[in-house]
Amino acid sequence: MIKHPYTQKDIASLIGTSRPTLNILMNELKDAHIIDFNRKEIRIFKKCVMLVS
Repeated sequence: MIKHPYTQKDIASLIGTSRPTLNILMNELKDAHIIDFNRKEIRIFKKCVMLVS
């Protein structure tokens, strides 16, 4: 579990993408049971996953 003070906008800026794109990606990862998240925490279930678009 990663506790953080960042907003989705902050995280998107850190990785060089837009907030809507980050939101789509995070929800896809959540739906695939790879991560779970809320406003202050990101929980990683699968540490090593290769994503291919």
